[in-house]
Amino acid sequence: MTPCIHRGPVVFDLPNRLCGLRGQLEPVYRCRLHTICTHRKYKHGQAEQVCLACDDYTITEARNAREDGPPIGS
Repeated sequence: MTPCIHRGPVVFDLPNRLCGLRGQLEPVYRCRLHTICTHRKYKHGQAEQVCLACDDYTITEARNAREDGPPIGS
């Protein structure tokens, strides 16, 4: 998945609590719209915005295409 234009650097990691992913560290990112976010869910009922389910998710290439013209190779 291409990073969202609103997503910033990793600020900390949290252990995943979902079955099948338990114990894996999930990065928590700075988000310009939602303060912090995660790429995918790491627990049931989490408060952080999830990029995979976010209505505001906008891929980086879309921003570059708007600012710089068509992507290279198209």
